[in-house]
Amino acid sequence: MEDYLDFSEPAEEFNKLKNKIRLLISEQLFDEALELIAAIPSKCFSFDLSATNNLPVEDIMVFLHNHRQLNHFELLMMGDLFMLEGEVYYKLKQFSQSKNLYEKSQKVFTFLSTLKGKTFPIKFEEKLIKIQVMLRTINIEIKQ
Repeated sequence: MEDYLDFSEPAEEFNKLKNKIRLLISEQLFDEALELIAAIPSKCFSFDLSATNNLPVEDIMVFLHNHRQLNHFELLMMGDLFMLEGEVYYKLKQFSQSKNLYEKSQKVFTFLSTLKGKTFPIKFEEKLIKIQVMLRTINIEIKQ
């Protein structure tokens, strides 16, 4: 996986990695997708993604923004990584884990969408709507 992790052009490289992860998911190579997801934050900003596994959703922003002091681009990356990891766990029918990750992603994107004077190359409304749809879908799966 190391050969995918060149961050000389961070946004462009991250988009390439997201596409690679989506391809792995579509090919049902879930272990490889999870491995790549975990490698990105550790390579980019010395952060072990598993450090958030046991964090309650309501504490995620305190941990990422205040404690880890991630910048806005790094937070954007984390939000996307939580979504992608949530998608993997959804495909694996591990709905509670998937729900937790989508909720963390929702917290990150909600925080970023409220920042004044900052512009981002994405539309948070679209991401938040996608997250809400997935959370509803997951809740239906959990109730079945």
